[in-house]
Amino acid sequence: MKPLAKVLLAGCSVLVLLAVAGIAGVAWFVRTHKDDFVAQARKARSDGAQTGRNLTEGRCVDDALSRYINDKGVLGGVRTRVWLEGCLEASQPTEGFCNGVPSESELMRTVHWRVGQCQARGFTGDSTCPNILAAVQQYCGGTSRSAKLAAAPSR
Repeated sequence: MKPLAKVLLAGCSVLVLLAVAGIAGVAWFVRTHKDDFVAQARKARSDGAQTGRNLTEGRCVDDALSRYINDKGVLGGVRTRVWLEGCLEASQPTEGFCNGVPSESELMRTVHWRVGQCQARGFTGDSTCPNILAAVQQYCGGTSRSAKLAAAPSR
């Protein structure tokens, strides 16, 4: 075997070992902190529901993205999304809130809608904001909102 081939093979082997070690490290971290993550998610959802009792659906989205500004990053985005889910579930329904929100099964419309909403709110280029807004799509397409509307008094 040529010396260059040996060097390339050794370099690739080192990269594979580093990747395996990195994956194992992340798995260990998640496994050891799982209970903390679950507790944080429950608290975020509960806080969102408590706040949402006094808010409209649109205000829940506004407040969630305001929270995200102060807690950016992947974990901050997850906390914000879980908070938003709780807030929306407990919020006061607003006529027209879900107008224009595509079904999650419409992939291209979903991407355009989420990115457009994030850009309109000043989150241009933010890769986590669209994931937060997935909570709006789930809520609008889910049964809890339609049940909430059915139970609301007629205007």
